Amino acid sequence: MDIQLLILVLLFVVTGAIIKGLAGFGFGILGTALLMNFVDPSIAITVMILPMLAVNIPLILEAEFPALKSCVKNFKFFLLTGLIGSVIGVLLVDFLPVNLLAVLVGFLAVFYVYIKQDLVYKPEAHVSKTFTEKWQSQTVIGLFSGTVFGASNIGLMFVSYLDRLEVDRKTFVGLLSLLILFATVLRASLSLGTGLYNLELLIISLLASVAGVIFAELSAKLSHSVDNIYLKYLTLILILVSGLRILWNNIVSF
Repeated sequence: MDIQLLILVLLFVVTGAIIKGLAGFGFGILGTALLMNFVDPSIAITVMILPMLAVNIPLILEAEFPALKSCVKNFKFFLLTGLIGSVIGVLLVDFLPVNLLAVLVGFLAVFYVYIKQDLVYKPEAHVSKTFTEKWQSQTVIGLFSGTVFGASNIGLMFVSYLDRLEVDRKTFVGLLSLLILFATVLRASLSLGTGLYNLELLIISLLASVAGVIFAELSAKLSHSVDNIYLKYLTLILILVSGLRILWNNIVSF
């Protein structure tokens, strides 16, 4: 086993898990972006698949799956295209040239920061008109969100869409849990099939998952004692710096 890779993955998964526990967001993209500054993009993206599922286990356990029949019916296009997009994202990870994949993730990391921040103008009104329950909107947003998630570990678009619709907590948790669970199964299975997940990386990913759950749960118990605003912008700065560094390192090498 590559001990250096194991240490790097554990370090950045634990970092992301602590931030996730304290701030409630940023685990996938922060861990991926930090790791991508040291290892191949496809490794950084793939090794984070199982830890992302692990740290979201509390959310999945909160879901009431038997009561989701009507929700699934109302959002079937969003769910289906979200899962299809996740598969497309994995294929992009497998087939895109290394530099191009890195640039894509770097750009998405910077875009993530832009969406999450409140200091720079965002076209809220235009976004609100786009995010509707119509099947056309569900299809486009689901496909785009799934592709972004599969190619970069950023699930923000899934969350943003459901937030904009102001669905109730039960529906929000249920739909998001379904997407995370089934998208992870699809991504992990396809990654195994394409060779992105080899035995060594799978073992490292499983070990990192255990560490991620432990540190996310421990840090969540301390979240009430931390200033959320400062923590939010510290997290966004870390993601922004990592994203810009990825962009710089890979654009100049084209």
